[in-house]
Amino acid sequence: MTGFDPDWWCDGAALRGREYLSISRDGVELARAELDPQSTDVDEYTGLDLPATVVKIEFFEVRKQLRGRGVGRWAVAALIQHYEGPWFTVAAVTAAGFWTSIGWTEARHAARPCSSTARYLFNANALPSLDHGSDL
Repeated sequence: MTGFDPDWWCDGAALRGREYLSISRDGVELARAELDPQSTDVDEYTGLDLPATVVKIEFFEVRKQLRGRGVGRWAVAALIQHYEGPWFTVAAVTAAGFWTSIGWTEARHAARPCSSTARYLFNANALPSLDHGSDL
């Protein structure tokens, strides 16, 4: 667990319907994610018409020692490639710069536009290359 937030990743039972993925290279875990591949948490976001289900990233983390080196961009591209659905979403309070820097669109909830948590959306039809910007 070294390099990952222990409050996010515990040894408890997996939640029903969630998938837990580890992104590794050469036997080293680089990033990990908890996803809901059939999320209906699409609500109503200003200016967006989302399908009934999306792939929702519940938690995503790059190993602390590897942050700022293109690993996150590469790992998110690998997650997107792993799933079939064209729409992905993640809610974030503190990682806005990361999600927008890799091409995700910030969307505010129509009924709560001033909420501190923004939703970031990505249409996989604009899938980035796994090699783009990675020094791995």
